[in-house]
Amino acid sequence: GPVMATPVNRIAGILRHAPHSAYCLDCLALRTRLSIKDVREATQVLVARRGFRAVRGLCDTCADPKDLIQYSRPPNERAPK
Repeated sequence: GPVMATPVNRIAGILRHAPHSAYCLDCLALRTRLSIKDVREATQVLVARRGFRAVRGLCDTCADPKDLIQYSRPPNERAPK
């Protein structure tokens, strides 16, 4: 069946399609139309996974200095189709 578009899956998808980009939770919430609480919980799940990490810096969307989440593809993984 279709993969459920859970908050975790939706945010992972956005980050995987823009490797090395880093986004703040506010911008991810706006983009996904999820609550900030859902986004925060999802990013906490993601940072435990390979490739995802929390960083401090300037958001690639709003350019504010914030806590961000970023995906960097592990070297042995192919790009998503």
